[in-house]
Amino acid sequence: MTCISQRLRWIIATVTLLIAPACWGDQPGATVAVSDFSGSGLTDWQQRDFAGQTEYTLVELGAERVLRARAVASASALYREVAVDLSETPCLSWQWRIRGIYADNRAERRKEGDDYAARVYVIFDTGWGWWNRHAVNYVWSSYQPVGSRWRNAYTDKARMIAVASGEPSEQAWQLRTRHVIDDYQRLFGADPPPVEAVAIMTDADDLDRSGQAWYKDLRFHAATDGACR
Repeated sequence: MTCISQRLRWIIATVTLLIAPACWGDQPGATVAVSDFSGSGLTDWQQRDFAGQTEYTLVELGAERVLRARAVASASALYREVAVDLSETPCLSWQWRIRGIYADNRAERRKEGDDYAARVYVIFDTGWGWWNRHAVNYVWSSYQPVGSRWRNAYTDKARMIAVASGEPSEQAWQLRTRHVIDDYQRLFGADPPPVEAVAIMTDADDLDRSGQAWYKDLRFHAATDGACR
C-alpha cells in the first residue's frame, strides 16, 4: 500500500519544482507540445515514485515511438514542468490506450481503489505553498461513467474526471481533448491559476495488481469558436 503522506504529495500536485519552468508556445494560436516522444524523448520529463516503481519506457508501436507505462503493484508519476497561457491555448489533447481495466474495482472513489490504468494530470500553481497545489486528473476509469466528476479520495485539492471508462472496444488509440479552463471552473468554482506541470500516471498499488498503458501526442492548443476540437 502507498504511504498516505507520499500519495498526498502527488495527488494534490505537490511536485517540488525548484526551478522556474520554461515559458514556451504562448503566442496566439500556438500549439504547445508537451510530449515529443519521437524527437526529444523523455529529456524534459522527471519521475516520482511513491510505491514501488512504475516503468515508463519509450517503445516502437507500429511506425512510431510512444510512451509505455507498466505498473505492478506500483505508483509512479512521470511529469514535465510547463508554463502555458491558457487564455491562448486552453485545450489539452492527448492519445492513449490501455491493455485493460482493473476488473471489479468499484471502489475507485475510495482510497482502497484509487488506481487507474491511465491518467493525465494538469497541475496548477496556486501561489499558496506546495500543500495547496491544485490538480485536475483526467482518468480512464474502470467503472465510473464518462463525464463523472468527484473529489480525490485522499484530498480535496485534486479533482477527478472520467474521460474514458470500461474495457476498450479494441486495441486502438483513443483521442481525448479537454477545455482546461472550463474543467477547472466546474471542479473548483474559480478561474484556474497558472499551469505548473503536466503529468502521466499509471498506478496499481492500492489494488496490488498490474496495469499497462501507452501515451502520445500531449499538447495544448487554441480553441475554435470557443470550443476544443
